[in-house]
Amino acid sequence: KQTSNSTALAQMVVERIMAVPASTNTILTITDCANNVTNLSTSAGGPSVTSSGDLDFTAATVANYYMLYTDCDLNGHQATYDVRWNVQAIPGSTYAKLLTVSAQLKSAGNNRMVFAPVATIRTIVGQGT
Repeated sequence: KQTSNSTALAQMVVERIMAVPASTNTILTITDCANNVTNLSTSAGGPSVTSSGDLDFTAATVANYYMLYTDCDLNGHQATYDVRWNVQAIPGSTYAKLLTVSAQLKSAGNNRMVFAPVATIRTIVGQGT
């Protein structure tokens, strides 16, 4: 379940950023069910990508390239996810960027009762129409 939720959140960020043409650097906003508003940068930058291709959750967060997203269900339960993204310019192209988004249940740590692997999505953001 946690992998599905993390994947859905990563996909949401991917889709929001992909809606902005690659040659445009815009700040987007996302509001979660707890009314937390997060600014998302679409310009090149963000946390480092590990050798496994995920974003580094042990490193310090980078402003406008992470969010703590609260997910709510109909029974009043809440879970907070750490979502981070990295946008890389593709050399020689102003019309495409490489986007990596990783998400993970926050504070799962070494708690064996909560298995929360990192879910990562990578894609190319193009110019759009």
